[in-house]
Amino acid sequence: MKGERLFVQAESNIDLWELLSPLKKEPIVLEETDYDSWFEQRRDWFKQNFPWIFQLKEALAKEGIEVDYPELLIQSGDIWQFVCLDVAPARFSIIDPNSLLRAASDYGFDKRWLLENVPIAKSALENPVLSGNSFTGLKAFERWLDYLDETKELEPLTPIYLYRASKYLAETRRLIWFAVRNAKYDLTDKECTEVLALLQNEVTAACKCQSNLLYPADEQKQSCYDRCQEPVGSVAGYIETMKAVEEKIVEYEIDQ
Repeated sequence: MKGERLFVQAESNIDLWELLSPLKKEPIVLEETDYDSWFEQRRDWFKQNFPWIFQLKEALAKEGIEVDYPELLIQSGDIWQFVCLDVAPARFSIIDPNSLLRAASDYGFDKRWLLENVPIAKSALENPVLSGNSFTGLKAFERWLDYLDETKELEPLTPIYLYRASKYLAETRRLIWFAVRNAKYDLTDKECTEVLALLQNEVTAACKCQSNLLYPADEQKQSCYDRCQEPVGSVAGYIETMKAVEEKIVEYEIDQ
């Protein structure tokens, strides 16, 4: 089945260092994280997951406009992306020319400029990534849970797929947390406090999900083969928590 091919492929494409390196014990309490060092350390990761944002960054730089990737991710709205695609290798973000145009227009540039200066945007218009079998946003979380529900009789998700998806959510929601704290969204003080707490809960759940998949019962495995081989049913609670946070945040109308 297609789902089986997708998730097996996701496992075969996993970066070896993700399995060979011990899981970093970074502070889950976001208030304790230094933003400047964090976003510099994550630059390569975000470039790998959002290459079109970095193409836009370079195009703007040629126009004399210096803006870094966190700002463009927030302006475009792409930082909120979470997709479950019926393609391989597994991806959790996709290029959307409309979101790129949203960010470019903030600097006075139109669609023509975007297509001429950001090659990947033209390619995306000609060959859209999303298909009828794709799931986005809350539907992606629901699809996760369907795969973990034994009564659904679906091919189960591989632990490595879940690990990478949880990592994606932990990193993107961390960046959103910083953006909310730095008043990048139109929220009252009360709303800001509430959203920060929600995002903290989601990041905590995502980090615990990663840790559970790599080191069940806090036991460090002795080899690459031993890791990510445990049953995945125990992570369903973490996914439910992340989904509940996403559902609540929709009410603040900032996930654009």
